[in-house]
Amino acid sequence: MTARRVGFTLGEIKDMLALRQRGLPPCAYVAVATERRIREIDRQQAHLRALKWELIQLRKRASDVPAPALEEGVCCNLLQG
Repeated sequence: MTARRVGFTLGEIKDMLALRQRGLPPCAYVAVATERRIREIDRQQAHLRALKWELIQLRKRASDVPAPALEEGVCCNLLQG
């Protein structure tokens, strides 16, 4: 497992290596960074779930109504408001 693959930033990896170079085990730092990364993923998942719900609602509205006539200054009535 690599630090980049699990989503650690280059800054976090730099900090881990700096600890190691100073003769300190970076494990405590890695544990804290891991918890932070998990919380970030949880927030992203919540955001994606909400976005998916909105897209599903948009798809439903799009399939439930006939195509509206073009209106001046309006790109798509489904995306208004």
